[in-house]
Amino acid sequence: PTDGEAEIIGSPVGSIESKHKIGYLPSDFELYNYYTIKEYLDYIEKLRGHAELKEDLIELFDVDIYRKTSELSRGNKQKVAIVQALMHDPDILIADEPTTGLDPVMQDIFNKYLKNYIKRGGTAFISSHILRDIQEICDSVTIIKSGHIFSSGTVSELLENLPKKAILSLNAIENAGKVLATLNLKSSEVIRDKLVIYYDQTHKEIMKIIIDNPNVVDFSFPDPSLEEYFLPIFRS
Repeated sequence: PTDGEAEIIGSPVGSIESKHKIGYLPSDFELYNYYTIKEYLDYIEKLRGHAELKEDLIELFDVDIYRKTSELSRGNKQKVAIVQALMHDPDILIADEPTTGLDPVMQDIFNKYLKNYIKRGGTAFISSHILRDIQEICDSVTIIKSGHIFSSGTVSELLENLPKKAILSLNAIENAGKVLATLNLKSSEVIRDKLVIYYDQTHKEIMKIIIDNPNVVDFSFPDPSLEEYFLPIFRS
C-alpha cells in the first residue's frame, strides 16, 4: 500500500498516544554515556509521562541505578533496556532478541515476567533465535527465510506434521539391529549411544512393541520442538 491510515489500539501511528502504548526493546540498545542509570530512566519517564512499574522492574532485574551507563556490560545494558521498555506497562511490546547478554537466571526471570505480561492482556511481538523460549511463550509463530514468510501458525499447527519419535536405551547399542528388526519404522538413527526411532504406529502400538523387546532397558517419548521444525528448513 502507498496510501491510507493505520492505528495502534485506536491511536494514529506516529502519534504521541500510540508511542505511549508501545514498549520497544531493540537488539542493539545504546545508552547516553554521560548519565547514571537513574538519570536515564528518570529522563525516559519524563518523556512518557508515567512509569508506574519502574521501581518494581529495577528490583526484579537487580539494576544498580547509581552506576554510570558507560560502565555497563552487555548484560547490564540489556537489563536497563528491559526496564525502559516495560516500565510504563505498555499495551504492546516489540522485542528483538530480548534475552541477549542475560545470564540464565535473568533469562528465566524475563521469560516468566513476559508470560505474566501476556496473561495480563499485553501483546508481545518477539524476534528471537532461542526457539525453546518462543515455543514456551508465544501463541503463534512466523518463520522468515531470506526475507520472506516461510510458514506461520500456532506452535501446535507447525509441529503437527513432524514425525513421532521415541528414544530407546538398549542393554548394548550393538543390539540396535535386533530391535529394529521388530519395528516397522519410517527411519532411525543412533545419537550418543541412544537409538532414536521415528514411527507411524499409534502410541499404544509402539509402546507394546518396545516393552516386549528384551533389549530395551529404558525409553522416552520427547515432545516435538521448534528446533526440529526449524533446522531442516534452513539447512536445505
